[in-house]
Amino acid sequence: MEFTPIKVAFNEYGYNQTLKEYNYYKNHFQTYIDEIISLNIEAITIEENDLSDLFTNPKEFFANKIITEPTVINGLTLDKSKTFELLDIPIELKNIISKISQEIIFRENDPKSNFYQYADFFIVDNGNVEVKPSLLEQWQNQYSIFITNEKQEKVNNNLNIIIEKLHEITEIHDNSNIDFVLDRYLDINGKNISVKYNNLKKI
Repeated sequence: MEFTPIKVAFNEYGYNQTLKEYNYYKNHFQTYIDEIISLNIEAITIEENDLSDLFTNPKEFFANKIITEPTVINGLTLDKSKTFELLDIPIELKNIISKISQEIIFRENDPKSNFYQYADFFIVDNGNVEVKPSLLEQWQNQYSIFITNEKQEKVNNNLNIIIEKLHEITEIHDNSNIDFVLDRYLDINGKNISVKYNNLKKI
């Protein structure tokens, strides 16, 4: 029978530090999403997986949102980008496109600060930028420690019993440290271990 891994510990500090790092990117993306939503342009809806396209080519992104049908002039079909340039676009939207485009150029010249590469790690849920659930699950596993076989389980259970009993003994000595308890009451010599009864009787 296959052993089912058991989660026995979790590095909460490491997990929270990773969340903190990604919150920087999340907040930056959120600023732009809030600006776009505030434009209240009916044709522009931000879908769950739109971030990557938006921060790869903002002009093309908005052109695809606003222009849903090909534009034909005298039998010639204009691509969406060309049609988009002919539209009377609100200045606020032009400013958003310009800002994102300028940042993309800047960040490409400075790879260490190129946070657009992280766009795929986020989704947009009702206007809120969130880390993808699949990534959160990955981090949960990454910072967790699992027991993966019966031997590990047996050792872990016994060690936890020992830890519990050691704490009970330290309470007798006004919460002295565990090193003190081990040194005072146990004689450990290689594989042999015995109680120091002379010290035990002094309690």
